[in-house]
Amino acid sequence: DLWGRSGSAAEAALALAVASIHQRESVALTLTADVASAYFEYLSLADRIEIAERGLRSRRNSLVAVDKRISGGESAAGDAALLRVVLATAESSSAALVQRRERAFNRLALLTGVSPAELKLERRSLAGVAVPSINPGLPSELLCRRPDVRRVEAQLSSAQFDVRSLRANLLPSFSLLGEIGYGSRHLLALSNPASLFFLAAGSFAQTVFDGDRKEAQLEAARARHLELLELYAGILLTALREVEDALVGTRLTEEQHAALVEAASASRTAFAIIRRTYEIGAADYIALLDTEQKMYANEDAADGALYDRVRAAIDLYKALGG
Repeated sequence: DLWGRSGSAAEAALALAVASIHQRESVALTLTADVASAYFEYLSLADRIEIAERGLRSRRNSLVAVDKRISGGESAAGDAALLRVVLATAESSSAALVQRRERAFNRLALLTGVSPAELKLERRSLAGVAVPSINPGLPSELLCRRPDVRRVEAQLSSAQFDVRSLRANLLPSFSLLGEIGYGSRHLLALSNPASLFFLAAGSFAQTVFDGDRKEAQLEAARARHLELLELYAGILLTALREVEDALVGTRLTEEQHAALVEAASASRTAFAIIRRTYEIGAADYIALLDTEQKMYANEDAADGALYDRVRAAIDLYKALGG
């Protein structure tokens, strides 16, 4: 390996093997993020179904009470008709949530490599999941641990070694053959300046009269190296954008969740007040029904915003490479 051609080719192959390892790490990272997202989506939908079922029970009980008032002449038939419309709409929304929960469950089973019948999950609330806070001042070098960045770095290293190998291929090569009883004679012939000249001349002639094939291979390797440089720059820009998007997402989803939690709390207070007012005859049934709808809608939105917050945290950790 006089000019390092074989060594460079070996280093290029090793770098490609490392790139394959990082490709596997990239797939594993995506799989991990998808599993976490599907699991937290399942918990979120289970919480939202509980809210929907609580609303259904309340409206069914209200319908029974309204029917009794109608029979006693204390309520209009329009109240019962309006409540039946609201109840049917709520039942439809609850069924849609159940369907989404089952799809999330089946997707989680697929991602974990088992059948839905084999997957067993403990019932827990998403509200009990602590979302880790993001420490300020994280170094930008964290991006360098992303598997996609490291994979392109390995490919770039391989391409650089390919250039070295093909460049060495343009130089003359010598083969040392040892035969029994003739090794010393061949070595002496090789050390002869005239012999060395003819060997070198023959190698150069072979290089010159190969139709520029080796030169073209070298140019192609250089072009591939430049292509990977551009790809590497693009990967870094994509990584920066994904981290920035994830940081903005974690901040805004946290603010959104806090606002919707406050709105849900205020809605529960307002519903309690309207219900007492309705019981003493100081408010109509439409106001009571409207306040109750808003309460359950805000509670459902708060649970949905909590999942968005958790999902934003998952996106950030994935963008940071781990």
